Amino acid sequence: AELIVHRSCKWSHVTSLSYHIRSDLMCTSYGATALFEYSETLMQHVQEPLNRRVLAAANAVGTSGTPGRGRFCVVYLRIDEPRGVVDEATFQADGCGPTIASASLLTEMITGLAVTDCWQMTADDLEAALGGLPGHRKHCAVMAITALYNALQGWSPSDFPSREGVN
Repeated sequence: AELIVHRSCKWSHVTSLSYHIRSDLMCTSYGATALFEYSETLMQHVQEPLNRRVLAAANAVGTSGTPGRGRFCVVYLRIDEPRGVVDEATFQADGCGPTIASASLLTEMITGLAVTDCWQMTADDLEAALGGLPGHRKHCAVMAITALYNALQGWSPSDFPSREGVN
């Protein structure tokens, strides 16, 4: 494993995602060095995020953070109304590697789940699925789950026209 000691968490000069991730391994908010090894699952979702796009057919959208003003996560859901099941989930996010990984893995975890099951998911569940997060990165899982809850809160089967009498 490559270790890079980084004196500060100011990453304005970082030009490559892989360097950003390695720097994050050694960086704390106090400028001291402390090692936290990210799991293979988390690293895979950082390096090759899944479902990272706008979902044009979304019927539920939730945001956490403020796009254009720092870290954010937007979750797009296409929920099958009669069944109440998430048929497709995508995301857009800006932030550190664990923020991207949290949103990426979340979309994989909720695709195919009933809306009622999605409401039961917690940031701790997401963090465990990622293989853990260091203390200064736990907010990343919270951000993704908050965007999910906001999307679910905005969705209701009654938002759709009745399908009675339709063949």
